[in-house]
Amino acid sequence: MESMKKLMGIIFTVCMLSAAAFAQQFAPGVIMTDANWSGEIWVKGDVVVEKGATLTIMPGTQVMFLPVSDENKSGADPARSEITVKGRLIAQGTRNNGRIIFTSGGTNPQMNDWSGIVLKNPRTPSVLNNCLIEYAYKGVNCYGSSPEISECEIRYNLYAGISCEVRANAVIRKNSITSNEFAGLVCELASNPIVEQNIITQNTNGVIIFDRSQPNLGTVNYTRGSSRGENLILNNFEANIYNHSANDILAQNNLWNTSNPADIATNIYDKRQNSAKGEILFLPVFEAGGSPQPA
Repeated sequence: MESMKKLMGIIFTVCMLSAAAFAQQFAPGVIMTDANWSGEIWVKGDVVVEKGATLTIMPGTQVMFLPVSDENKSGADPARSEITVKGRLIAQGTRNNGRIIFTSGGTNPQMNDWSGIVLKNPRTPSVLNNCLIEYAYKGVNCYGSSPEISECEIRYNLYAGISCEVRANAVIRKNSITSNEFAGLVCELASNPIVEQNIITQNTNGVIIFDRSQPNLGTVNYTRGSSRGENLILNNFEANIYNHSANDILAQNNLWNTSNPADIATNIYDKRQNSAKGEILFLPVFEAGGSPQPA
């Protein structure tokens, strides 16, 4: 009788381990046709969504990246995995338990455990909504593309929460962009994202603008295709906005934890410190009930 109990225990354990192994899903290296992800997906090497293919990630999915690992040894960092989207990514989570998570699979996760999500399709916009993106090098890299990123939490990334590069015109709306090492948002190489109603705080720099880029962070002359502002940009450690370009940057109708222009300016780097740089045009500031309405 005792031996039968032991045998049944062994069989039960083997079945449970087999079920767990079966349930663990690993992402393919290349996605050529439309695909859906759900449950828990493990990434151990670069994933490429090819042109013409759409990767749809279902609400509640957890995408786990093996830390400092890329079995394909390719992409931007041969030592770290990334998802590169040449087709389209649709990651629309729901609030609370339906949020989609992109994170490190390490037991002690660190910034730069994985490389990031790279969106490269200039014609068909990808969508990230209600996602948590953390512990990457660049959380989301909009490379020559114009995705819509909304209601996401983007944190603990080494270079940037969101990086807009090469004429990227992303729409970045209602996100929490916090605790990123270099910057919450980086704009470079002639990128012009629309940035509105975000919380950008506790990053080393809130927003950094390089070379020919000109993000729209808010305008009182709001029309469709521009930003209404209403961003909360405060308590970033070096600068709330750092303008390293020669362009003037619209950043009107935002909240800065103060309405005093002199206090706001102390946390902005622009032509006031370097005459070769453009000016951050942050006046007027947001006032409750005074938000511009769509045209």
